[in-house]
Amino acid sequence: MTDNGIDDEIVESLNKVLGIVVNARKAVSTIDKLNLPVELDNSPLSMLDSIGEMIHQYTTKLSIAARPPITKDALEKYSNDMSNMVSPLIATLQIYTVDKYGKIIYDRLKMHVERILLGIECLLRSVSPKPLAHVTEAWKTRGRLVTTGMLWESCEKLQKLGREGALGYVLEEWENFVSMLEDAVSDMEDWKAGESSNWDNFDSEDEDEEEEKENTTSEVRTQEQAESAKQLLRQLNACKILFLSIKKHRLPKTASFHYLDDLYEKMKRTSEAIDEVVGQFQEDFDNTKDELDLFAFCGKELAQTCITEFESDSFTAWYTKWLENWDQSWK
Repeated sequence: MTDNGIDDEIVESLNKVLGIVVNARKAVSTIDKLNLPVELDNSPLSMLDSIGEMIHQYTTKLSIAARPPITKDALEKYSNDMSNMVSPLIATLQIYTVDKYGKIIYDRLKMHVERILLGIECLLRSVSPKPLAHVTEAWKTRGRLVTTGMLWESCEKLQKLGREGALGYVLEEWENFVSMLEDAVSDMEDWKAGESSNWDNFDSEDEDEEEEKENTTSEVRTQEQAESAKQLLRQLNACKILFLSIKKHRLPKTASFHYLDDLYEKMKRTSEAIDEVVGQFQEDFDNTKDELDLFAFCGKELAQTCITEFESDSFTAWYTKWLENWDQSWK
């Protein structure tokens, strides 16, 4: 058989696998919950770790098999092995539903599944000796930006979700929230001291330190501005104390999925409110009321979650006192 004939056979085989992958990707957004027997209803998240590991292994083997000299049998074997993992991957969206495992798990899972399927499609097209079929609009708009590296990264994130669950994700995001809060404190201290940046001059992401200094001007703050900044700094630092306490006392390993969903959303809203209020101080100090009100509300809402979810906890009194001080700071 000629090389061209072998290529045609490879393309035919890869197209069959690609059809499975593309149809699975189309089904992601419309997939229905799977009603499992009671004894199977509590599937361990560790299954995600196993699925992610196997897909990583098969896609790696397929990538290696596609290197010269290309062996038709090897390409077909590993592409078929990989296609056998598509059904278990899709089934995870039917098993780990929002009502049972929470929004954090489901949203992260759905994102990883979509990216893995798009990554597999990218890999199949890259190893084929000729262009493959099943070119969808999603491939035209997103697929060309995907790399096999992103595929393996998504597999690793799926594995991490299986090992660490929602708590692992919340802890990771907590680090980001605290880092952002510390940046907000630093920005407010600079603003209070009279520093402001001339953003019109920032036309490049590669500004060096000297250029950054040139684009920073100094202003004399009014007494009202200085007092308001001082007050906001106290509230930002109080919020940081709350965040630090949450990690220590309100993120137990036994936390339910739905509690973590709620706590994460409250932390996220508070973080966003902080970003908005500091930004508004810097841009338009005379019109900060809405941002301050939102920050006050979000901080209170977050503290209340720490109280209501742990009514008999020994630290409830601490959060109650924090909330009293928080309310008082806005009067």
